[in-house]
Amino acid sequence: MIHDHTSLERPFIPDAVLPVQYWHRRKLDEPWQRLMMAVLVDGIRCYQTNHTATSAERRLLFGEAAEWLFATSDSGLFSCNTICHAIGIDPEYLRDGLKRWRKKQHEELRAIDNNDRVMRTSVRSQRRPKTGGALARPSLEYQRRAIETGRSLQESGEPASVA
Repeated sequence: MIHDHTSLERPFIPDAVLPVQYWHRRKLDEPWQRLMMAVLVDGIRCYQTNHTATSAERRLLFGEAAEWLFATSDSGLFSCNTICHAIGIDPEYLRDGLKRWRKKQHEELRAIDNNDRVMRTSVRSQRRPKTGGALARPSLEYQRRAIETGRSLQESGEPASVA
């Protein structure tokens, strides 16, 4: 039997599907789940905020966070793998995402650094010796000679120098 879309026999089919209908929100109802999520979030925060650290203390925080996040052993109640499995997150997917994030950060920093070098070089090459302009003054030696000979500085042919 062929069903016509205008037929009243056809069951109700919604035109749009909400994302909630496909993806359920991860519910962390139990206090231990919320604690585990907080530990995971703190580890990721330490990893991301200290990845470019220069101080020894912050480099240590980054190293510990990276070691914890990328450890593949399941030993310990609060290992990264144990936490991820307990709250329903694929630990390898999380690690891959962190690796992609760090690679992108390094590429952006490298691009900024290269752009900075280009800007500094181009600014240096555009600098000219300051000989003339409103702030230029004749050297003291030429001023003395001009006074002794009684000629003006313009007549003496002195190039202006910057004080």
